[in-house]
Amino acid sequence: MDQHVAQSDVQRNRQFYIGDDFLYENFDPYWDQSPLKYIADAKTPTMVHVVEGDPRVPSPQSVELHMALKKLGVPTELFMYPGRSHGIPDPRNRLVKAVSEMAWMDHYVRGIGDKFE
Repeated sequence: MDQHVAQSDVQRNRQFYIGDDFLYENFDPYWDQSPLKYIADAKTPTMVHVVEGDPRVPSPQSVELHMALKKLGVPTELFMYPGRSHGIPDPRNRLVKAVSEMAWMDHYVRGIGDKFE
């Protein structure tokens, strides 16, 4: 959450939920809401889709999450798509996302199909 706030285009929105102090004035409330603070407890297989130039959810945040999960041995996949929007702009990439999510859910939720790779 800390770096996300610094990199995202919605800094004021986050500040509204956390309080008047901005990240650089009071780090603790931001760290308390950061997924990375609790990442050692993560066990759920996690698939991440991100657009490379997303101004709302900067791609370095997704890479950081993916790498932390991977280091902890949590099943994880990261898909990064070209673009500069919050959302996958290319219909072909939206199809890739849908198919990969179906295969992921088949394996991890329904218990069918090969191990996702």
